[in-house]
Amino acid sequence: MISFRYHIVSIMAVFLALGLGILLGSSVVSAPLDARHVAEAQRYKDERDDAKAKASEVTGENNTLRRRIGDEVAPWAVHQRLAGTPFVFVSDTPQVPKWRSHVESALVAAGAEVRGTIVLSERWQLSAPDDETDLVATMQSIVPTYEPGDDPASSALEMLGERFAEPTGRALIDVLGRDGFLTVQGRGDGDWPPPGAAVVVLSQARTEDVPLTRGSGMFAQSVADVTPTLVVADLPTDTSLVTELRDADGLPDALSTFDAATDDTDPGGIGVVAALLAATEGRGGHYGTGRGLTFVAPAPPPD
Repeated sequence: MISFRYHIVSIMAVFLALGLGILLGSSVVSAPLDARHVAEAQRYKDERDDAKAKASEVTGENNTLRRRIGDEVAPWAVHQRLAGTPFVFVSDTPQVPKWRSHVESALVAAGAEVRGTIVLSERWQLSAPDDETDLVATMQSIVPTYEPGDDPASSALEMLGERFAEPTGRALIDVLGRDGFLTVQGRGDGDWPPPGAAVVVLSQARTEDVPLTRGSGMFAQSVADVTPTLVVADLPTDTSLVTELRDADGLPDALSTFDAATDDTDPGGIGVVAALLAATEGRGGHYGTGRGLTFVAPAPPPD
């Protein structure tokens, strides 16, 4: 007669045999699987390393090409294109962008003459309690008929642009500087801004939480009605004066924008020079790399 103990022993034997079978089977199968996984991982690693090497090679070629454009092509391309053209910088932030040096060196290499910089202060945001009242009083001290409208900052900068080349504009710059709404750097002797000076507005690309200076777009459009104007940014983002103007309609023919004013994106400053040249010839537009551009660089004037 089969006892209960025999059943237990039999069941244990079955489970033991099953466990040994699984163990032995997995050892036979796992070795090829592990080898396959190792081979695939090595293949993927080799492909990754190859892609990184090719990317590094392409980057090196691009850097070499950029250097050659800046060192060899740009001096010939920009030579005397703006000979004798005076220009004034306007920074729409209290901190003048570091890439201003790229713009200045390119324009000077083209024969243009920098005659100073206007730096708009934080007071244009009219965030302090007395800023709006002070701005209106300052403007009316020179232009008694000035009406601030719904946005005194925008209307004041628009008027400054309209009168920029006139004695009234020079007087407005003086009193706005006196009252802390702007500062002037590198101002020379005699009438300032100098007669016939072009305007180059520097607009640093911003993060979304940093607003544009109120009225800077109105200034760019109004000053372009009286003198050639270039608005420059360092990056093609949606948070600079360049992109605001690209969304506007009916811009003056003497207004150009350029959205890539750095050594990396504009070797030798060819784009900066070409964009300001287009403005001086009344064929302005949007140039650079971002959305809304007319072309990477302005087309030559018609014969």
